[in-house]
Amino acid sequence: MLKTRILTALVFGPVLLAAVLLLPAVWFAIFMAALLAIGGWEYTALCGYSQLRVRWPLSLLYGLAIAASAWALYRQGSAAESRLLLSALAVIWVIGFTRLWAGPNQDYGRAWQQTGLLFSLAILAGTWFALIWIRYQPQGSWWILTLLLTIWVADIGAYFSGRTMGKHKLAPAISPGKTWEGVAGALILSPLIVVGLSWWLPLGDINRLPLLALCLLTVIVSIGGDLYVSLHKRSVGLKDSGNLFPGHGGFLDRFDSLLAGAPFFALGKMLLQL
Repeated sequence: MLKTRILTALVFGPVLLAAVLLLPAVWFAIFMAALLAIGGWEYTALCGYSQLRVRWPLSLLYGLAIAASAWALYRQGSAAESRLLLSALAVIWVIGFTRLWAGPNQDYGRAWQQTGLLFSLAILAGTWFALIWIRYQPQGSWWILTLLLTIWVADIGAYFSGRTMGKHKLAPAISPGKTWEGVAGALILSPLIVVGLSWWLPLGDINRLPLLALCLLTVIVSIGGDLYVSLHKRSVGLKDSGNLFPGHGGFLDRFDSLLAGAPFFALGKMLLQL
């Protein structure tokens, strides 16, 4: 399994980096729309829908939601409208985070499935909007790389600090492997590395203190996004959301942190004027 995970990372990692740094904005938008559509297909199963005749029509809704995001982005709205939309996405995520407090003991009836599906439509389309909004900003490709580095380094910091020092469980009923020590490692390592690398990345003339705050916020909400998707998986008894990446699971298994991180990162970048 470890060999498979390494080989998958060695193949897909460069593909993703090439898409971020080399693809024109329009093609990057199409690339991300395809990945998020796969995430939508996986999410139908996490919301308790198992029959293909139901999942296929529901999956089309994700395409429509992303198309609506594309219309909102490309109609050349004002900065205030983009800020309002990103703020709305942040509020939706905050509402989603409140579900974590109830844990897996809450009622997973039809209401959970329906509200979970509606929520997933918003967050997947919102992730696309946030990423493409960032891409169209000055040095947008490098800012997306900064977002990805923030999340990836946080994962690495959480893994190693959790493995070596982890004693206090973060959310044992949802994700038994996560610890408060892991959270601390993520909050320390990610901003340290990302802010340090920002001196060499072509991000423009920026203030590092707001960037530090943006990294900390992104790490916190990305952990919440990871837990939220894990809660959905536990609600239907699934270990992985899919098998898109051999050894790594599905799209949602690898990019659950990005779903929450992207809107907050984009909103923070806008408000902090980075």
